[in-house]
Amino acid sequence: MMKKNISLYTLLLLLTCFKNTTNTAYDECLHPEQCELTDIIEIADIIQEPVDYTLEEPKEQTIVPKYRWQKIDIEGEKPSNRYGGGAVYDPVNDRVLYFGGFEYPVVEIPGGPRNDLWELKLSPVPVWRKIEQIGAVPIKRTRPLTLWNSFDNSMIIFGGFWHSPNWKVNANLNDVWILPLTGHNPEWINLIQNDEDGLPSPRVSSAGVFNDINNSIVIFGGFSYGIGEKSDTWEATLSPDSAGWNFISDVEWLIEGRGGMCFGYYKKFKGLLIAGGGKEAPGSDIYKDVWFLPLTDKDKDVWQKVQVTKDRPFAFFGGPCIYDKMFDKLVCYGGGERPEGDIYPHETSDTWLFTLVDINTGYWELADIEGGPPDATNWGRMVYDSKRDRFLYLLGAWHDENGGIHSTNDVWELVRVP
Repeated sequence: MMKKNISLYTLLLLLTCFKNTTNTAYDECLHPEQCELTDIIEIADIIQEPVDYTLEEPKEQTIVPKYRWQKIDIEGEKPSNRYGGGAVYDPVNDRVLYFGGFEYPVVEIPGGPRNDLWELKLSPVPVWRKIEQIGAVPIKRTRPLTLWNSFDNSMIIFGGFWHSPNWKVNANLNDVWILPLTGHNPEWINLIQNDEDGLPSPRVSSAGVFNDINNSIVIFGGFSYGIGEKSDTWEATLSPDSAGWNFISDVEWLIEGRGGMCFGYYKKFKGLLIAGGGKEAPGSDIYKDVWFLPLTDKDKDVWQKVQVTKDRPFAFFGGPCIYDKMFDKLVCYGGGERPEGDIYPHETSDTWLFTLVDINTGYWELADIEGGPPDATNWGRMVYDSKRDRFLYLLGAWHDENGGIHSTNDVWELVRVP
């Protein structure tokens, strides 16, 4: 007996071929995506050929995309070596903005967390420039959630961590600041102040996305030093006349509290994807599970566990991810991995790709890489340069064999190879 797999597209062709039939099933089933299985069977039976009525399953891609790493030579005074700052690409002015981060080794006294603002102008040649900030400035911090607001071309930062040079005083943060990306010296707006009632608890290393449908940000998790990890989801409205937080859900029963996740906005399915992450204390749990949150209003509180058909070998955290619209994949570089049995994670220089086949299924694959890559680092930042259709990786840190921390101020580009 001959068999066929029928896709929705094939069904549409079948319906078109028999448009002159008087069969009731056809008359009542003009749109194949709305057909009941019984209707499909009746239509297929007209062909007088045995058919397997199973719809085709989504398939993994067989060709791994190829990319090339290349270090960018940059003119001008550079920011000090650091990691864990916030970065966005400003498409209107063709530049990258980099805020704060943790300076190590110390160049400027007192060192540690910074709150300086740097501009990496990309044309006609790449050049760094320190921006003189005017007005109120966010407190020094490292590892804030940093997002680009496509609604009005601004930089958003939420939370982060501050401490004194001797670590005797420290603070987890939960404020929201907006930096309009206009003018030569833009001025910060403290949209939501720190420690207000009704906010998410202060935290660092959260995951989040900007939701351009309603001019808001959606955040998940993070951890508070000395307190613990979070597994809650919040949404903040960014309109000045109605700015504020709304609690969505806490899924502690479903997803282990964590910070330092790899995350990104998955455009094809319009939602927040998170992967990996871990606990605060050295040697504690880190993960490699993957979760997806649709950003439609009716599903915004429903996290979906993604069944990973091809997995990464080790648990991981801290590496940035960014969406590649051409290949419909998240591109993730670096971060920390911890092989089973090891106490401490180590940095990696691998470039991983994650494909979401549907909101419940996906797979990892190592990218096919030419050139580079950058040194194995963690807590670097990635942005998408839309003018040149490339990805930029900025700064980052690594540990030596004795546990010492080192950081860099290098900038690398990642481009697709035809």
